[in-house]
Amino acid sequence: NPNNPVIGVRSFGENKIQVFQKSWMYAQGLMDNGILPVIKHFPGHGDTDVDSHKDLPVINHSDNRLDTLEHYPFKRLIKKGIPAIMIAHLNVPALDSAKNRPATLSKKIVTDLLKNKMQFRGLIFTDAMSMKGVAKFFPAGTAEVQAIKAGNDVLLFSENVTKVIDSIEKALNDSVIQWSQIEQVCKKILKYKYILHVKKNAFVKRKHLYEDIYKNRISQQLITNISQRAITLVQNKNDFLPIKNTKSIRFLHITVGDSANNSFNSQITNYLLPDNYSIINYSSLDTHFLFDKLSHSDVVFIQMIQKKLFNGNDEKNKTETDSTISIIEKIAIKKKTVLIISGTPYNMNVFKHPEYFEAILYAYENKKDLSKAAADIIFGSVSPQGRAPVSNKYFSAGVGQTFKSLIRLSEIYPEKLGINTDVLNKKIDSLMYSAIHQNIFPGCQIAVVKHGHIFFRKSYGKYTYDDTASVVNNSTLYDLASVTKVAASAMALMKLVSEKKLDIKKTLEYYLPELKYSNKGKIIIEDGLTHQAGLLPFIPFYTKLLKYQEKGMNVINEDSSASHSIQILNKMWMSNDFKDTLWNDLLKSPIKDAGKYVYSDLMYYFIQRIVEKITGESLDEYVVKNFYQPMNLGLTYQPLKYYDKNQIAPTEIDNTFRKQMIWGYVHDPGAAIMGGVAGHAGLFGNATDLATLMQMLLNNGQIFGNRYLDSAVIKEFTTCRFC
Repeated sequence: NPNNPVIGVRSFGENKIQVFQKSWMYAQGLMDNGILPVIKHFPGHGDTDVDSHKDLPVINHSDNRLDTLEHYPFKRLIKKGIPAIMIAHLNVPALDSAKNRPATLSKKIVTDLLKNKMQFRGLIFTDAMSMKGVAKFFPAGTAEVQAIKAGNDVLLFSENVTKVIDSIEKALNDSVIQWSQIEQVCKKILKYKYILHVKKNAFVKRKHLYEDIYKNRISQQLITNISQRAITLVQNKNDFLPIKNTKSIRFLHITVGDSANNSFNSQITNYLLPDNYSIINYSSLDTHFLFDKLSHSDVVFIQMIQKKLFNGNDEKNKTETDSTISIIEKIAIKKKTVLIISGTPYNMNVFKHPEYFEAILYAYENKKDLSKAAADIIFGSVSPQGRAPVSNKYFSAGVGQTFKSLIRLSEIYPEKLGINTDVLNKKIDSLMYSAIHQNIFPGCQIAVVKHGHIFFRKSYGKYTYDDTASVVNNSTLYDLASVTKVAASAMALMKLVSEKKLDIKKTLEYYLPELKYSNKGKIIIEDGLTHQAGLLPFIPFYTKLLKYQEKGMNVINEDSSASHSIQILNKMWMSNDFKDTLWNDLLKSPIKDAGKYVYSDLMYYFIQRIVEKITGESLDEYVVKNFYQPMNLGLTYQPLKYYDKNQIAPTEIDNTFRKQMIWGYVHDPGAAIMGGVAGHAGLFGNATDLATLMQMLLNNGQIFGNRYLDSAVIKEFTTCRFC
């Protein structure tokens, strides 16, 4: 019953066969681990609209309907050998016509139907005897005596234990109930204790119980797997999910019914840094502030968390719910919106226009693992596999979509690789916190991947040493500095070699004829890539720029213009002509110790020019189009064009060239003079994106079902030249 206020997500669904199958699998798992499974609530609590904690529900179905639907899973499970059943506080006139008599106290239901007709021989538990479903009509003591007479074995949670014991003793002394029944029940309980190997006084130690369970990483991995397979994608217009590109797109996460600072939001930060807004209730909703945030967003995640706001039938609740839903659907009209139902799928019934949403997922509960799984599915590191267990006004039971393939690396627990999580965390945490404490860096990211899975990913510290600075998260972008050589230039070269458009055995002048009369023309490209071409380590081009500026040559302006269009920092625009000065100085630089290994940036100025000449595209455009975009990576040059500054970590305070903090602009002076795009530096990214790119190389040039490079070329480029 969609209006059931108490069962909800505690049921396996509306299909009686699936309910039986899932119940039996769950029960087997419990029994395999020494736990007594108790199926409930007999004779069937699903089709009620009253909470038996608060009142006595009445089920007015016929005996035939009860037998063919409500009783079906119980009968199948009894035949399988289920060891225990709980009786519900339900009034079922078709089974017992006595007025206001709950099934718990009905001999016709407990003994005649369950024990005799259905042949159940296991333990029979009552539901809590303190619940109003029984206590409203039967006082403590009277209710328990009636429950024993009905045939129950275990009485749960009485209101007044002393009074109940006295009442039972009196009933025994008065022969209202028989000692033989008590002895038979005690023997049955002892039998099950023996079967379960329960020792005397084997009480569970509750202190740190939750933490102890979650320390078992194998169990935690199982919880994660179940959560990932449960999330159900019921709508996905035009394959909106998984979200591929995150560059130049602003995201807003709205929670309805709870704080936005939750597990779902935390997991989103593995992929991007969203803005946040929370709607706890409609009366506190600041629509002006919300729609202002909305005006600065492109994609919205709305997480509906099952709270009081969407429960109950009173008019005030309905008015508040309708008003909130109206706002949510207006948002979906204005922006591309993903709806996440962190509650029962019946919550969809409060909507009027689900077609407004690009995608809809059932996440079922506001639990950490389910919320994380929903976020991972949205971004394609996990594929949805769930099927809706119940129907609502818009989606039938059994519906569920999936993706053709993953588009991002998935996460696993280290134990799947034979690594102890606690030891790993302790060692890495210790190292990172020590480095931060010693002021080696204010913050950092680490992502560790094996066999294509992330098994450790964590961010530490802050953007700066200032206490008020932003905290580093897993989507924070860093200046990758000389890793640009590998992650951009080498990628471009390998692709061109794979396509037979470039031969690294040839000289620079073969591809750049303008070098023919310089001392660089005869350099073999391979020698330059292995730092044996005799090039200087680097040239401080910025020193000449500063000298020109000191002489009043107006190389740097505060504002951009036709003549000063190269931005090297905020309010620092360089003369276009100075790039020619850099190039001329590069060509005039000496060659020293050719054949000797000397690490040099200079070859990559030539590499950039070669790539751009062969492809007809700038280096940044080429690597984005051929690698980063199809691999759904956020790697980028000139990040401030695509990301908010608060998603980028500052690099350092430049005391020699630009005389201020470098934040969102390339730190390397030569790359800055090149406008932020260079072969040796200028790339920004996070640890996960970089790890993904390297995983593609480990996969011999392919990832997520696509090939990017020839495996033989990768082997050539990654073979040690000095071993």
